[in-house]
Amino acid sequence: MAAPDELAGLLGRTAEAHHQAYIATDGVDPNWTAWYARYLLANGFEALSFSVAQLTDELIKVDRQHRDEAVEIPWERYYAERLLARAAG
Repeated sequence: MAAPDELAGLLGRTAEAHHQAYIATDGVDPNWTAWYARYLLANGFEALSFSVAQLTDELIKVDRQHRDEAVEIPWERYYAERLLARAAG
């Protein structure tokens, strides 16, 4: 299984790639979770055995949780820890 730091790095690279893909809208994409899911699975996240639909759903849940909690850690680390915990079961 991926380490939190490794996944946090992949999430950061995903955010950069998404912003570049949506540069005309300054990164705004109402379906960003599906884009992230496809990108993550194509770039190293497949080891955690999520389908695109499952990972999209998990990203939506983690994003809501992140917004609801006032956390001090970088979002990439927060998402990585939650996604890894959910993948573990």
